[in-house]
Amino acid sequence: MKKLLLLCAVLIAVSVNGEDQKVTDAIKKEKKTPPPQKVVCETPAIKIACTAMSSDCYAKEYKKDQILTLVRVGKVDKKTVEDAKTWIEKSIYPPITVNAKSIKYSKKFADKSVLFAELKKMNKDNMAIVALVKETPAGISISNSVNVADNTGIVYVKPYMTEYAKNNPKLELYKWRVNKETLKASALALGLKKCPFPRCCLSPDYDDARIDEKGRNLCPPCWKKMYDLMKSKGITEPLPPHLKKGK
Repeated sequence: MKKLLLLCAVLIAVSVNGEDQKVTDAIKKEKKTPPPQKVVCETPAIKIACTAMSSDCYAKEYKKDQILTLVRVGKVDKKTVEDAKTWIEKSIYPPITVNAKSIKYSKKFADKSVLFAELKKMNKDNMAIVALVKETPAGISISNSVNVADNTGIVYVKPYMTEYAKNNPKLELYKWRVNKETLKASALALGLKKCPFPRCCLSPDYDDARIDEKGRNLCPPCWKKMYDLMKSKGITEPLPPHLKKGK
């Protein structure tokens, strides 16, 4: 009798479990996994489309003439801007085409936050924008400034024309100070960081002598970072033969 009761209990348990499994399966069928949702990730000057269920993001691609714009503000002579433009185009690989624009100087720009805001409004299609300004706010101690969040930069060129630079025109100190600092501001605005290597153009500087001492170019590691950055934006060209492995 006990065996019979035990057998009945087992059969009932199996039956109940079977019904529970049917209900569970039915609930699972009712639950539909939502499709991955497209979201927009905002980063400085770059809109990235990605899926909420994946960590893979795909950066917007740019053309060679959509990377950088230099803005001549006020009385900066055209040659200064043209020299800086030419040097940046020679320094970045793959080669890019730097745009050049001009705007009138406003007394409001003495507050650099106002100028930064104006640059941000102007920068609709390019990754970064850098202004060259002759009129320098009183008391300024650093001749360039970069707003990394908005991919904007300002280079005050007047402080580079020191008495020593005026008295030694053959050294072209003014030209190369502006070129170096414009390349630096542009690289930082595009997303690179300052470099600890003292000969790199992106190394910290605190006076004209330091600017004169450091190199005119990006150091090899920073050059490679810029190359990878351009590649990530769709601007690709094979590395020059002398930079390939084994050569």
